[in-house]
Formats: sequence, structure tokens, C-alpha cells
Amino acid sequence: MNTSAQPKSTVSHPEKGHRYTIEELRELALRGNAWAMSQVDQWELEYGNEYAGVLSEKCTDPECEGYGEPVDFCCGENGELIDVDHGDWGHAVGWARAA
Repeated sequence: MNTSAQPKSTVSHPEKGHRYTIEELRELALRGNAWAMSQVDQWELEYGNEYAGVLSEKCTDPECEGYGEPVDFCCGENGELIDVDHGDWGHAVGWARAA
């Protein structure tokens, strides 16, 4: 017999059998879903560092206020430059397309 005044809460999967993307989990977590919050935390512990850049290049965009700073170049599947990641912010690589 449960004599506790508080109901027993169970954190459950919002939709059984559905595999959530990290974006879906983050959206659910922002809405206050405790299960999703724990899943996002777990994902960040396990995989967060794999997706973090190392900032091993230098920004070569003369128009950029961060010119010469450490960056990561983000490339598409065919090796084309897409974005320059400064860590906390980034920008497109229009100068590379014009060259």
C-alpha cells in the first residue's frame, strides 16, 4: 500500500516504437518533457564532442571581422565549402565561390 501523498510519477517514452532525432528530442525537452530532457543530456554526454570542431584552420575571409582567427571549414558531400565556423558563430563562404 502506498501511503505517500504524492502520486508515483513515471517518465515514459512519448511515443512507443518511434525513434526520435536529436532535433525532435530537443523540441520535446523545451516543452518540458522529462524523458526527452534525459535523452538529450545522454546524447550530449555520448556524442557532443564528436560534433564539436577543433578550430584548426584560419579564417581567410578579408571581409570577416574574425579574419585570421581559428575556424573550421564546413564542407558539403562533394567537398565544396559551405560555411566557416568560428565556434560560437559562423558565416557563409561567398568569397570562395567568387574565386
